[in-house]
Amino acid sequence: MVHARCIYKYTRVLFSPFFFFFSLSFFFLFCFLVFIKFILFFFFIYFFFTSFHFACPFSVFFLVFGFLFVK
Repeated sequence: MVHARCIYKYTRVLFSPFFFFFSLSFFFLFCFLVFIKFILFFFFIYFFFTSFHFACPFSVFFLVFGFLFVK
């Protein structure tokens, strides 16, 4: 009987609307941060290939910084 009561208590917390929206907001925040990382990574790749002919040290710096930021 104690196990059933504990299971009921934890499932009530787990399926409560507050916990659902809390976990959903963390999931969307995580997806947004991953999206921002990929956007910045592709921006660094684009900057590396477009600025290679006139600013080689800056482009290498931005490429290395992009790799470190994505990792």
